[in-house]
Amino acid sequence: MTGAEFAVYHDPTPGDNVCSATDVVGTPIKTGAITTGNTLTIKGLQTSDFYNNASQTDLIKYCLVETKAPEGYNLNAEAIQFTILVPATATQLAFTPVDVFNELKNLGNNLPLTGGAGVAAFSTLGLLLVGGGLTYYVVTSRRRREQDI
Repeated sequence: MTGAEFAVYHDPTPGDNVCSATDVVGTPIKTGAITTGNTLTIKGLQTSDFYNNASQTDLIKYCLVETKAPEGYNLNAEAIQFTILVPATATQLAFTPVDVFNELKNLGNNLPLTGGAGVAAFSTLGLLLVGGGLTYYVVTSRRRREQDI
């Protein structure tokens, strides 16, 4: 969605098939923002299965991280692992798009605030009760002392 921003990191542990929090630290390889068309194209990434002028079985994997969510949506907490493969019969790269799903803030619900205005009223009432109890104690204590004299 328009307004979302992303960063791409090289996955240092491609064999675990997941992008963990420790895989997406430091400076990203590339960054980009979605503007119109709800797509983001990031150019200049190395192919995962063809490098050093030969086909490779040790795949390079990348992690896509949402760094800024669109207005009204939650930030995607999961990094998405992806690869860029060279098709066996093609001379150009055919990249499979990575879909990122956005979740509405508060799931689209308008829930009431909890612990809002009522907390201040209960706190004030509690302070008045404590103050009233303290005043009662002081007054009755003075009366008893005066009666004992």
